[in-house]
Amino acid sequence: MQNKTKTNLLVWAGLVLGLVFLGYFIWTVWSFSNSNPEPYDPNPITNSPTTYAQKMAACQAIPNDSTQNIADTTRLFINLPKDVYPDKDHNLQFKTVSGNATSGYISNGGLPGEALQTTPDCWSYYNEFDGTGEVDLTVKSVISGMPDYAVKFVVK
Repeated sequence: MQNKTKTNLLVWAGLVLGLVFLGYFIWTVWSFSNSNPEPYDPNPITNSPTTYAQKMAACQAIPNDSTQNIADTTRLFINLPKDVYPDKDHNLQFKTVSGNATSGYISNGGLPGEALQTTPDCWSYYNEFDGTGEVDLTVKSVISGMPDYAVKFVVK
């Protein structure tokens, strides 16, 4: 009778330990798999640890949605992140809003998109502003959720 009691006790202890280990295993697998869920994002830039602001800062871009007061014949490098604004040949769209102010590419700064301040992650354009008035620069982003780039240049 004593052996049967020992056997029953060992079976119960084994079952309890087995349930404890099973519960611990399920809890750890569930908690680790749900601690940092990363949903599928077809847009790789939003999954990137680098934010839009960080990309713009890394390229030393003129702040988006800003107004820049400049003098006639000012020359500027305009730098933009390649992955947000990928079409280097059609990126910059300048429009005269008032007066006779214009902006044009300057060849001695380098090829359009590949001017002297370019980096592996950025396009760079070298432009000169002439006349007086306002010129708006717009650049369309092809990535969903990324803002278009817009800067107003007031040429005096």
